Amino acid sequence: MKIFKRLIHIAVVITRGMGKGQVVLGCLAPHPPHLVYAENPEQNEPFSEGGWETLRWGYNRLARKLKKIDYDVMVIFTPHWATYIGTHFLGLPKFSSLSVDPIFPNIFRYKYDLTVDVELAQEMQKSASDAGIITKMMTNPDFRIDYGTITSCHMLNPEWDKPIITISSNRNTHYYSGEVMNEQAKALGEACLKAIEKSGKKVVLVSSHSLSHRHFVTESPLPEDMSREHIYNHSQYVWDMKMIKMMREGKMKEVIDIMPEYTEQTIAETEAGGLSWMMAAMGVPNYPAEIYGYQSVIGTGNAVVAWDPNSQTREIVL
Repeated sequence: MKIFKRLIHIAVVITRGMGKGQVVLGCLAPHPPHLVYAENPEQNEPFSEGGWETLRWGYNRLARKLKKIDYDVMVIFTPHWATYIGTHFLGLPKFSSLSVDPIFPNIFRYKYDLTVDVELAQEMQKSASDAGIITKMMTNPDFRIDYGTITSCHMLNPEWDKPIITISSNRNTHYYSGEVMNEQAKALGEACLKAIEKSGKKVVLVSSHSLSHRHFVTESPLPEDMSREHIYNHSQYVWDMKMIKMMREGKMKEVIDIMPEYTEQTIAETEAGGLSWMMAAMGVPNYPAEIYGYQSVIGTGNAVVAWDPNSQTREIVL
């Protein structure tokens, strides 16, 4: 039996080696911890009475789509693993601990136990390094996974039955400018794509962040009280709708071009480079995005969006 399983493994490796790896889906996956809190999974200690259904139901539909897609690994770019020297990749097969949101410990205390595709992470790190990007593998077994990674991954794949790779966000916008962030994120995305194609694996990319990110500074007594929930101000809403309209029309080059101004005007989490990275790794799609939902969380604008390279499975959702 062991010999038989070994032969199957070798056959799979050989088969993958014959084909070029590819990105099978790209997801814009906002990570307010409120969404996990509202779902009441067993991994999260606090209990809620629901809330933010527009986003959660949109996520639920996208998660069902993912169940129908054949993929090997989910690669997440998160703004909440901020690195000031280089770009870092998770570099151990397993990470397990308790993640407590530093701002909302009352709603997010999540016990995680996740698997990492170290082989592909190392290939991405090497490809990025070869492109002149400063990189490092995270091999500290006590490293705590950020809540952005956990929230986006849980909402997209609550069974956690696929390995992941998390990529940190280098603070290019803070050190330099939004324009430099765009260029660096593009270079990283192209380097990651080379590693994916070399690996022979099918990959889902995840850009974990909100859109507009001005938020309230006080919390309602009941966090899930939807009578208190609305966008921070109208200008944030107008900017978000402009971006979503261009996504729906397949104008991602234009979206990337105005990203620095959008980020400055709305304090958007796009400042970390996640969306620019993902679009570069997908060749800057010119086809319509699938819009699954938009809703505010503590005043921030959040959209669940997907880009499906397969025209046969691409759909108009909203």
